[in-house]
Amino acid sequence: MFERSKLSSYLNDPSLLLAVPATAVYYAIMLQPEMQDTLLAKYTAAHAIEYVIVGMFMWGMVDVVLKLLKFPREFLALRQTWLPPRSGRVPVSTAAELLADVQEKPASLQESRLALRIAHALTYLIENKSAEEFPEHLRYLSDQDHEATHGRYSLVGFIVAVTPILGFLGTVIHFGTALSGMTVENMGTQLNHVVSEMGTAFNTTAVAAGGLAGVLYL
Repeated sequence: MFERSKLSSYLNDPSLLLAVPATAVYYAIMLQPEMQDTLLAKYTAAHAIEYVIVGMFMWGMVDVVLKLLKFPREFLALRQTWLPPRSGRVPVSTAAELLADVQEKPASLQESRLALRIAHALTYLIENKSAEEFPEHLRYLSDQDHEATHGRYSLVGFIVAVTPILGFLGTVIHFGTALSGMTVENMGTQLNHVVSEMGTAFNTTAVAAGGLAGVLYL
């Protein structure tokens, strides 16, 4: 059940939904006759593993870009005055009024992490009508945000971990293909085939390393 729900979340991921057409457009361009002899085609369209690596690279890059697009909202939220300056002890009864002030902010700002944290804290005070264990609740909200942040970047972590493995897998496969069936007697006739397969093997590793560096850099 857990694996099925996890797969469903990936299939509904906006990053994946954008990465699939982006990868399709990329290969629609790369497979054109005039692109066959280019360096990009050599390193990204020579083997099925390279297709997978490029697709995962697109997925990771789109995911990172979508997260970067949310940063301006978070920076803008940090510049807002969400709560009035404190001048001594504040009664719990004012929590509802403070929450109403927060909810009057623009909807885009209310979706920021800071606004959500404040809203959850004030909701706790309203529901409990007491500040008892309020510091513990704030620490709980902090831990929740930490776990949520870690979860948001799990896709990038997965791609960073898997991409080099795919590159090395391509290397191993092509080394095996190059050397399989090779004997001392036919070494001369198969030399071109061996060199070609070994070149593709190193290409898959280069593509994996390049994709990994691109995701980490962005």
